[in-house]
Amino acid sequence: MPGLNDLKKVKKIKNRFQGIDLSEPSSNLEAPEVAPLPIENKKKSRKKTGRTKQFATRVSESWDEDFRTIAFTQKLKNAELLEDMLQAYKEKKGLKPEDYRKR
Repeated sequence: MPGLNDLKKVKKIKNRFQGIDLSEPSSNLEAPEVAPLPIENKKKSRKKTGRTKQFATRVSESWDEDFRTIAFTQKLKNAELLEDMLQAYKEKKGLKPEDYRKR
């Protein structure tokens, strides 16, 4: 025997379709499809760069947000921004390859 909740569900379904002519298909099949506008996304397509060495580290949330925002606004890949940062550090400290490379 069906419970009271089951009967309430049947009534809701009947009421939902009341007044709708179900004998003919809806005209929405003839309507043109409209895709939503793309939402600006911070991720960009990844192209092959020739970089093969994996590099991972933990940083603060604010550092990560700043880093990704700068990379996105400057249209740089994360690796490109890291390379620029390393180059700027070397120049600031006046480092030469012989100062930090093993022999």
